[in-house]
Formats: sequence, structure tokens, C-alpha cells
Amino acid sequence: MSSRLQSELKHIDFVQLPDKRILVVLVSTASIVHNKVIRVSDEFTQDELDHTARYLNQAGGAIIWHVVDSEMDALIDALLAAARPLLTTVGVWESARPPLTAGRARVSLLTAEGLHFTEGSFQKLTGDPATDAVFTAGVALMSALIDRSERD
Repeated sequence: MSSRLQSELKHIDFVQLPDKRILVVLVSTASIVHNKVIRVSDEFTQDELDHTARYLNQAGGAIIWHVVDSEMDALIDALLAAARPLLTTVGVWESARPPLTAGRARVSLLTAEGLHFTEGSFQKLTGDPATDAVFTAGVALMSALIDRSERD
């Protein structure tokens, strides 16, 4: 039996707890419920947590993947490191995102502050060092995840 847990996310909720703790409730499409209390460095309001949960629930593309794997950890760390500089230039988007039009690409980053995104032609985004680094790290991570899922 594989040491990995992989299933599609059906629903997520966050519940604010005292002492900078959050109860995370994950429900998979297989009706498996996972609860975990996490500690965070910042205080979040219940409204902020609800906003984040709504975003994740509407996205509908999350995968729960739990495995101890230093190779995957390194790829995740590389993606997060690549995204950090982009966050200094892209503010939080305060309204509904406009539809993505033909010929354009978008980089979306969800942080505790909210959704950040930038868009342009694929050539323009890959020609910019900040967005190209995010694309490169993201493709490396997704390729490794796909390869791993096909092997297991």
C-alpha cells in the first residue's frame, strides 16, 4: 500500500480558535474528513478565513497530497521562493478577477492577505524574470507530481 494519501478536495473550512490557532477541516470527494489544528504567526479574522475557504472551494482544483518526500519539499520550497519577489510587485486584488481572454496567461498567488495575480501574453510573462521563475518552478513541481502519481 502506498504511503501517500491522494484524493480530490471537495470542501475546505477554517475555524478561528484562540491563541493564533486555526482548525482546518478538509472533506474529500470520497467523503473522508480530515481535521487539523494549525498554529499561525498572525491573527486572522473569521471573515478572512471564510474568504480564503470560499476561494479554495470555488477553485475546485485542489489536490490533497500528503507524503514525506525531500525531493517534493525542495520543489515546493523553490516555487515559494520564486513567488516571493513577485508578491512585492503585485498587490492584492480587491474585486472579481476579469475573465482571461484569448492569447493571455495569468499567474495567481493566494496568500494570507488575499489573491495576487498578474497577466499578459505568455511571451511577455515568460520574458519577465519574476514571472518566468514562477512558471519554471511551477512546471517542475507539477511535472514531478504527475510523474509520481503515474509511478504509484
